Amino acid sequence: MKKLLFIAAAVLAVACGKDDEKNEPKAVMFNSDMSLTEVNTINYSDVFIALNSRANLSPIQVAPMVVTVNAADGIETLKLELSTDNQMIAGMLGEFSAAGGIDLANPTEAQAELLNDMLHWPNGLNVEGKASVTVSMAAIFGLVSNIPGGVNRFDIKFTATSTKDVTATTTLKVKFVDDLVQIVGRDFDMAEELTFNATEAADAEVVVDIASPTGIKNMFITIDTEGAAFAGVLAQAGLAERFDLCNLTAGQQAVLGGAGVVNGDAVKGKTELAFDVSGFVPMMAAFLAMGDFTTEFTVTIVDDRGYTATETLTIAMVADAE
Repeated sequence: MKKLLFIAAAVLAVACGKDDEKNEPKAVMFNSDMSLTEVNTINYSDVFIALNSRANLSPIQVAPMVVTVNAADGIETLKLELSTDNQMIAGMLGEFSAAGGIDLANPTEAQAELLNDMLHWPNGLNVEGKASVTVSMAAIFGLVSNIPGGVNRFDIKFTATSTKDVTATTTLKVKFVDDLVQIVGRDFDMAEELTFNATEAADAEVVVDIASPTGIKNMFITIDTEGAAFAGVLAQAGLAERFDLCNLTAGQQAVLGGAGVVNGDAVKGKTELAFDVSGFVPMMAAFLAMGDFTTEFTVTIVDDRGYTATETLTIAMVADAE
């Protein structure tokens, strides 16, 4: 009888031990495709590609830029706190900068609106009690990339506490690099129409400066004009349809070279380029006898990463004032 009681006690002890193991609080862990120990250097172009990939607008794939919180016992609170050297972004996302930041599991109504509409982060019941939650950084990085003056330091501190009161903390540290293609008018705004008459045309200087930090792969130009005669000249020169300055025919090279437009190897792979349209202005002025007209030069740059930027230069040709 004593032997049976001993065996029963032993079985009960083992069972209780297993129950204790089941009730043992589990660790809270973080993982990410970005470093959670070192400063991450992130290109603005990768941010835009990540955003477009999420919206199925880009065939190019980059790291998804996410942080995942794993808590087997379920998440009780998940607080995110922002610190940055840019006061504008700190002001825009002031809720994060406040002491304690935002608790994704228990946001206020105003915070939930920010999280849902601007950042697209899980919150409320999509966080509370969950064993795993993934937070995408693409949207907030996209906001940062549009801030004037740039952002050198951008840290987000994650503090997660499980339903069994286990807490873990990590900090995502980011430094941004502006490697986006820039297309800007030299001494003029691309958004504004340039106007020349026949007298001004001879000395006109119209230069578009292009910066492509990763190199130019393609430089597409489309010339749309209201001037029928000028359109005829473009057609004869093989410039009526969109053309690529990096890959021209011999005939196109001859015409554009004569107009002072760089092309071919002088464009391909370059990180900085001056697109000089000045030679087209007197050419267009020659047709003013047939009436005023407007011409648009649409410039599209594709860099070596596949990122695309487009701007349009508009030139209006008008008759000399009498």
